[in-house]
Amino acid sequence: RHTRCSRWSRGLGDVYKRQVLDSRPFIEAIIPGEANFVLLRTGQAAELLAFCAEHGVILRGFPSDPLLRGYLRISVGSAQDIDALAAVLDQWEKQP
Repeated sequence: RHTRCSRWSRGLGDVYKRQVLDSRPFIEAIIPGEANFVLLRTGQAAELLAFCAEHGVILRGFPSDPLLRGYLRISVGSAQDIDALAAVLDQWEKQP
């Protein structure tokens, strides 16, 4: 059901990948980058982008690019940034 990549961008270990992203049912694919970011594919990209922004976590969306419309880019930062992302994704999942 979900596509997962075993490689991960530098700055974020496999533990964070498993804890923060792998188990999320709304994430359809995780595509690692060569730099400090990953792309996520989700059917709710615009909604998730807005939700994260409202909660102080800034992701990048690509609404004007038809090939990337369903993708979000996450820049990998500090452990605190990753924890903040995890908390917001937890809140997203708990929504009705």
